[in-house]
Amino acid sequence: MVRNADLLDRTIGTTGIDDTNGFLVYEGEANMIMAPISDEPFTLGRQPTNTIQIKWDALVSRHHSQITVDNGGRIIVSDLDSMNGTVVNGEHVSTRQLFGCERILIGNTMFEYAPTSLPWPDYDSLELDAILERLPRLSRPLPR
Repeated sequence: MVRNADLLDRTIGTTGIDDTNGFLVYEGEANMIMAPISDEPFTLGRQPTNTIQIKWDALVSRHHSQITVDNGGRIIVSDLDSMNGTVVNGEHVSTRQLFGCERILIGNTMFEYAPTSLPWPDYDSLELDAILERLPRLSRPLPR
């Protein structure tokens, strides 16, 4: 079982939480993993050489997937020619950019990508009002 503290020490080291590009989160019956994504490649698979070793899932390849941060700061998930593939939000992918809150299926193990921040589009006041009008009504108004 991977312990959170061990994983934090291995992936962040001395850089600190503020230097992360988000977290890869897994919550299972026996353990929970919240792994920070830094600028170093982040690998998942059955082998102990991976950043996250998924030894409990027989459908996971030895070196299954990799998560990287490209030069533009984008988070990229790539399948490493695994036997069962990497699935993001129900779609088999070879390479895909992650934006936030995606579900990543590796074998039978589901991870979620949780960014440290989501980009907020630069809407003007009228555009924002139009978007809010299309949302379902809440029982009480949102504060402005």
